[in-house]
Amino acid sequence: MELQKEKFLLFRIRAFQDQRAFELIVEEFGQRIEKFLKLRLSRREDIEDVYAEIWARFWSYAQDATIESISGLVHTIARGAVAEFYRTRERKPEFLLASDERTFDVSVPLHEDIIARVDVDLLKTAMRELKDDDVQLIQMRYLDGYRIKDIAKQLGKSENVVSVTLSRALNKLRKLIREKFGEV
Repeated sequence: MELQKEKFLLFRIRAFQDQRAFELIVEEFGQRIEKFLKLRLSRREDIEDVYAEIWARFWSYAQDATIESISGLVHTIARGAVAEFYRTRERKPEFLLASDERTFDVSVPLHEDIIARVDVDLLKTAMRELKDDDVQLIQMRYLDGYRIKDIAKQLGKSENVVSVTLSRALNKLRKLIREKFGEV
C-alpha cells in the first residue's frame, strides 16, 4: 500500500471513525497477520481470537496516535498479542483429536497433502526456538513476500544489516531442523 494511501486511510479513521477505511487496511494486511499467527498458534480458534484482538487494538490505537507504518504497527501489535496469549492461557497439553479442524484437501493426492502438513509442522517447531526478530524477518521475506529494501525501510535498518541478519536467521533455522529432525 502506498504511503499516501495509508496516511489518507489513517486520517479517515482518526477524523471520522471511517469503518470502510479500516476495512481497506484489514484487507491489505489481514492475510499477512493470519500467516504470522498460523506460525505461532496451533488451534484455529486461538488464531481467530488473537486476530480479532489485534484489529481491535489497531482500531483503538488509530483513533488517537500518530502512525508511521501500518504494517510495522500491526506486526508489533500481533507480536504483543501472541506473547500475551501465551502468558495468560492455561498450560494444557495439546493433542490431535478426531474433532480437530484439520481436513485434507481432496484436490491434492493424500501423500502430498500429508507431506506438506508435516513440513509446516516441522518448520513451526523449529521456528519456535528462534528469536522473535529472526522469525519476523523470515516471515516478512518468505511468507509476506517483502523485498529486503522494504523490510529495511519498515524496520529502520540498512539493507545490508537486514540481509546479513536474515541470512544468519536462515542458517540458525537450518541448523535447528537438522539437529531436531536430521536431514529432511
